[in-house]
Amino acid sequence: MSSSSEKVNDDPIGRTSLTSAAARASESNRSNPLLQDPFARIYAGQIGPESVESFSHMEQTTVELFTTDIVVRARYLDDLLTKMAVTIKQIVILACGGDFRPYRLSLTNSSSATNFYLLDVPQVLAYRQQCLERLQPLTPTANCKIVEIACDLTNDKWLSKLVEHGFHSDQPTFWLAEGFFQYLVEKDVRRIFDQIRQVSAKDSHIAFDLVSSRRQKALTIIRFTLDDEQEVRRIFTELGCVEIECTPFQQVGTMYGRSVSRDRTFIVNAKLSHL
Repeated sequence: MSSSSEKVNDDPIGRTSLTSAAARASESNRSNPLLQDPFARIYAGQIGPESVESFSHMEQTTVELFTTDIVVRARYLDDLLTKMAVTIKQIVILACGGDFRPYRLSLTNSSSATNFYLLDVPQVLAYRQQCLERLQPLTPTANCKIVEIACDLTNDKWLSKLVEHGFHSDQPTFWLAEGFFQYLVEKDVRRIFDQIRQVSAKDSHIAFDLVSSRRQKALTIIRFTLDDEQEVRRIFTELGCVEIECTPFQQVGTMYGRSVSRDRTFIVNAKLSHL
């Protein structure tokens, strides 16, 4: 195991990106997969079925439900991103981890270039780079430009780094936060929304998932949970979200013909009002 992968693996939250990749790799090998992620196996590294089983036991769920939850969430957000990219040409992925969507999603419905900004801590991006080197030659899907930015999203400096790397605050943006907010305290979630709105032009959107208080009881690193849809709408309306689409996770599972756990509550897609 390389030093970069060890640093990711040694961090409890970083390790979740490896187990999520292992789940997507497992799904890719099915005869009828919901998604194909050829990069997941490389990113997962030595995280195999035994590690996924251990992690699922820690979360007090089964391997099958843990894997299905990850895959169903990823597929739903794949479809949403593909739809958004038709009209929105600036996409920011917060805490990207093992997210290789710019390389694996076909955005052929888009006639102009889409700019992806992938943000995460330095050790994660260093490990991503090692994975990409193993996959060379590798190019993004058609009409994609990718910028990876090493930053700490709990630090106020990340926003200026984003702008320094070419982000345009006068263009609509699709912000994606998959499996991220659950690890933050509510104060930090609110701060990030305030920062995002400062640079979000008209018609910008954000998508993210939420987990249940049940999962917090099983996994001590979980900080932010919401069980009630009305509470979701109240909090995120306060944070500047409008036209909120709050899809129950059980409904997402039904959409793709899979049974999911009760650990996750909603996937939210909303427009952002500008500050």
